[in-house]
Amino acid sequence: IGSPVYTVEPKIDGLSVSLEYENGKYVKGSTRGNGVVGEDVTENLRMLEEIPEILNQDITIEVRGEVYLRRAQFDKLNEK
Repeated sequence: IGSPVYTVEPKIDGLSVSLEYENGKYVKGSTRGNGVVGEDVTENLRMLEEIPEILNQDITIEVRGEVYLRRAQFDKLNEK
């Protein structure tokens, strides 16, 4: 029996968000909150260039994902 082998990776944690698009236009962003009621972060998410205001298709859809900012990006947003 040999020594145990471990793999260690840093955990990167972000903010779970839901983006709502109506007819291809971004209308609302919210957090998961307590699992039932989330926080409205629509205007905060508009500041992120990676989140499109208008989609390539005229569809109504909800997109869920994780928002992660590097420290330098966070500091830049705070300067604004």
